[in-house]
Amino acid sequence: MQDALFSAWRSIASFQGLSFRAWLFRIATNRALDHLRSRKRRPELPLEPPEDEDVTWAEPAAPGPDLTQLAGDREALAVVEAALEILPADQRTALLLRDIEGFAYEEIAVITSVEIGTVKSRIHRGRLAVRNALVARGWRGPDG
Repeated sequence: MQDALFSAWRSIASFQGLSFRAWLFRIATNRALDHLRSRKRRPELPLEPPEDEDVTWAEPAAPGPDLTQLAGDREALAVVEAALEILPADQRTALLLRDIEGFAYEEIAVITSVEIGTVKSRIHRGRLAVRNALVARGWRGPDG
């Protein structure tokens, strides 16, 4: 993120768009893709976990959520994540930018460098694919 912000700061004079947010997000996306490409060229090995030290635990300040609700939420989240994983990358990107990040269609078009109609169709197809995957796993909708 720091690299993306520094890059944006260096090239602020070249900004000629309507949405500064979309321009900045495109820079961050490009930097993330560059980082992923470099990791493929030079894989990293994880460091060994530190030796356990004398760890002390404190009681929580307030009771946590209901465990059955939490388990249900985690199961639902796992199903949604699995459904998102089967989507083509372009549909998943458009869907996440719209429904999770809250970008406008025009901003997503700038970020992904495609036409607005393409953005809308990718989001529509992505939503249908996720819905179909959820229905196939037994999901009946928010009401039951």
